[in-house]
Amino acid sequence: MTYAQNAWASRELLEHFASLGPDTDPGIDLMLLPIGELEPGLMETLDWPGNPHLTLGPRKLFTDGAFQLQTAYLSRPYHQPINRQYPRGMPYVAEKDHRREVRKLHDLGHQIHCHCNGDAGADMFLDAVAAALEHNPRPDHRHTIIHGQTLRDDQLERMAELGVTVSFFSAHIHFWGDRHRSTFLGPERASRLSPAASAERFGVRYTLHNDASVTPTRPLHLAHCAINRTTSSGQVLGEDQRISVLSALRAQTIDAAWQVFQEDRRGSIEPGKVADLAVLSDNPIADSENLLDLSVTMTVRQGEVVYSQ
Repeated sequence: MTYAQNAWASRELLEHFASLGPDTDPGIDLMLLPIGELEPGLMETLDWPGNPHLTLGPRKLFTDGAFQLQTAYLSRPYHQPINRQYPRGMPYVAEKDHRREVRKLHDLGHQIHCHCNGDAGADMFLDAVAAALEHNPRPDHRHTIIHGQTLRDDQLERMAELGVTVSFFSAHIHFWGDRHRSTFLGPERASRLSPAASAERFGVRYTLHNDASVTPTRPLHLAHCAINRTTSSGQVLGEDQRISVLSALRAQTIDAAWQVFQEDRRGSIEPGKVADLAVLSDNPIADSENLLDLSVTMTVRQGEVVYSQ
């Protein structure tokens, strides 16, 4: 790993990184996503150092919570609800307040990354983006749904029309897939968890990610989750949502760079881009079944070898 995000940076955390100064190299390049409610006025009151290793990225919002607590916001009840008062989970914020925040950030020219685990949470964000675009059309805004684990086909079609992209938390398929099928979503909805193949069919560009405090940060395993879609018990969760090895690699490299407007600097091996790359022990495209047998034999960061077996 040579580039990472802190995807919900508080004022305190931003001030910490600003204090490192313009010449500090933390050993990994970081993109920090400020809490959306800090705007407007964040940059006017934050003395950002201009450090090439630290970048301010999209502003972050939430519409809902997590499946493990059944606080992700669904359009239909959980398969086995644990809270009779909120059988569909719950929104993180009132819809009118969410629309106001989205429009504010959109009008300020910021890209928005919005945590939406449940499909009802995604509807809230898509409605807010549609209203913001109607008021203030912005081509190529790249507003992004984070997680999007229960996106429906009609939502993916709408996302393509609105220019909204998505980052799937595909590691859930392995670590929580069995629970999704038995408890959270039931077999039908669980088979569409992180529906990357459907996103491809509707022309929605997507990426894959891990939340470091929830699942291990293992890019090859993350690719395996999206490609083979096997749960921790070995069950296949939605065979029709499998993607190719090449698609999974793109989703963690060039498409990941594109999603945060870094495609001119990162994500592929080309003259003029940052020389960050990894060398694998074998060709990952040759055998998707044995992807987990591969290892990283060398990592190059900023043109320098920083790891070698």
